[in-house]
Amino acid sequence: MITKNYARIDGGLVVELFSTSGDITQMFHPSLIWVDITTLSPAPQAGWSANQAAGAWTFAAPPAQTLAQAQAVQIALIEGAYQNAIQQPVTYMGATFQADASSQNVLAKSLVAGSVPSGFFWLDASNNQVVMTFTQLQGLASAMLTQWQAAFAKKTGLKQQIRGATTVGAVQAIVWA
Repeated sequence: MITKNYARIDGGLVVELFSTSGDITQMFHPSLIWVDITTLSPAPQAGWSANQAAGAWTFAAPPAQTLAQAQAVQIALIEGAYQNAIQQPVTYMGATFQADASSQNVLAKSLVAGSVPSGFFWLDASNNQVVMTFTQLQGLASAMLTQWQAAFAKKTGLKQQIRGATTVGAVQAIVWA
């Protein structure tokens, strides 16, 4: 038997590809639209537009991403990676501390007082109590700030590279690694 390739069409788009040597009309509900694409070159892919006129199907690839679109997408990816990076745990005083947004907020509020009571402690990432003086608490904040600054510098540099790239491929090659 000969294997044929089909594209399932929904809403004017190719949404699925399927290959079979069987009778496709017997495999799926008749309301599904399957078009034989075996002899088409280039073969339509998922996401391509599909139009039927006078009983014949035509297919078109989606328009290529513009440089500006690629830059916007890549910058958004870099921003997401930056947000993740600034919330990674930090090591300070031989312990690992959470540095997520909630921890950062509580730490900032704790520093406003200008001092800590006797026996003050901060919980490490394993929820162990780590006794700290106000100066040590400032040191924890400094460790987080150092992490933020390194991530911010990296983000800024990557965004400058993205804005300076002149092709979509060059933009897409710039990643947070």
